[in-house]
Amino acid sequence: MFYYFESLARLVVIVVSLFSVAALTASQLKPVGTEGGARLASSWDSLSGGYFQGDARVHLIDRADGRTTTIAAPEGERWNYISASPWKNQDEGVEAVGRFTRSSRPGADSGSPVCGLVRLRLPEAEVIERVDLDIIPAGRPAWNPVGDGQILIPAGNGRLYAYRFASRSDEVGGLIATPEHQATVGADLMAVEWRCQPPGQGEPFLSDPVWPTIPELQNLVIVSLSAMTADDSGRPRYGATALWWLELSGDGEQIVAAGPLIDPSDDPNGSVGVRRRFPNVVARDGRIQLAYLVSRTGGSEAELRVGDLERGSNAGRLRLRFDSAAEGAARPFPIGHLSASWDGRWIHGFSHDLGRIVSLPLATDDGAPGGRASDPKRLP
Repeated sequence: MFYYFESLARLVVIVVSLFSVAALTASQLKPVGTEGGARLASSWDSLSGGYFQGDARVHLIDRADGRTTTIAAPEGERWNYISASPWKNQDEGVEAVGRFTRSSRPGADSGSPVCGLVRLRLPEAEVIERVDLDIIPAGRPAWNPVGDGQILIPAGNGRLYAYRFASRSDEVGGLIATPEHQATVGADLMAVEWRCQPPGQGEPFLSDPVWPTIPELQNLVIVSLSAMTADDSGRPRYGATALWWLELSGDGEQIVAAGPLIDPSDDPNGSVGVRRRFPNVVARDGRIQLAYLVSRTGGSEAELRVGDLERGSNAGRLRLRFDSAAEGAARPFPIGHLSASWDGRWIHGFSHDLGRIVSLPLATDDGAPGGRASDPKRLP
């Protein structure tokens, strides 16, 4: 009899384990409507410190298990603002795109630096193509979670630009087949135009675009926005950086509606000099949350905040429940792009002082704020 109950207990454990694995797999399989059908989510993300302190490495993290590794550009070239696609390709590869810079084109006379987009395959860092641009990318591109091969590029002039890569039908095995595709000029680059009234006295400065993969947020992009104002002498200047949502047209090339995530009248930290930047959408326990950093102009440190996102009075609009972000002690965190773990319980960032990726739990099991930043696991 005892042997029977022992065998039954083992069977129950095995069944529960199988259901747990199936649930985890289902949570990672996020179908999206594309021409190629449903896709599997990619777990790779980049948190690069390459544009600081002469560090030319790009730091990668696997958001599923926290492992880290690094890649580097070829000699004479630098890669910055690498952004991994949220989806795997049909061949299970993961693409990424970022900014490349070098002194000149191969075989050409030395001159002004060449700057553009580099398209990679992760984690091998295999170059798929390079695209010269007439603009300077100034942040991580945001991938369209539905459109195949479309990204939003934040430029140094404060505008967003939409770009579409070559169709997969023009490629062989996921790689550009012909050498003339290498270092081509980005003819498909389109400035994203305002079709609604922008805030401020002119076109605002946009940075840090995030294009969530969550279906409820389709066509919505979250950005850091600095509205154009005027100083006491009437000269134009950009105001404090705030978090805004942008609703894009179906082709991703027009802003058809926009609004602040935090009502300025409800913001006790809305004084001049306070900046909110580097937003990242986190899905956890059936909630949609926003992680972001708060800092002051000229400061070298930031505070990590996390608040609940909820729909406002208009369909498709968002607001950040500020009281949820203000509760609990704010936690110091390195200034820079954020990355959330797959289960939404950890936030990763890059510490320039330590020269590596650090991680911070968003909350303990009882809902209290997490503790100190820790080191993720590193790939051998």
